[in-house]
Amino acid sequence: MDPIHPHMGQVKGIGGVFVRSKDPDATRKWYEEMLGLEFDETNATVIMDDKKGVDAYSVFSLMPEDTDYMDPSKESYMINFRVEGVKDLVEELRGKGVVILMEPQVYQQGTFASILDPEGRKIELYELPD
Repeated sequence: MDPIHPHMGQVKGIGGVFVRSKDPDATRKWYEEMLGLEFDETNATVIMDDKKGVDAYSVFSLMPEDTDYMDPSKESYMINFRVEGVKDLVEELRGKGVVILMEPQVYQQGTFASILDPEGRKIELYELPD
């Protein structure tokens, strides 16, 4: 794929980074004190570029080390890519033999799907709601 002229399902940004943490509360406190991030009760924060609007935000979330949210991957992190055309992208990836963990699901926050990369890391795909 030519990165200058992408096809359907183009990645538009990082929707979020999710990190397993041995001590999410202590780690959250460090990020708050050292970098000024403000977390909610789920140990997540939204980082917004006010100059670019809704398309320019990312979530950073600290999760318990034993979370199953990133399963089947055992990595300490998971990336969520913000894309356009998530349903078409999933079909395209399926045709290329990519493992689809979760078919596109529509929620109030948008449409989510998940896949495995070639090394077994779970990757989320996210499309903003209309």
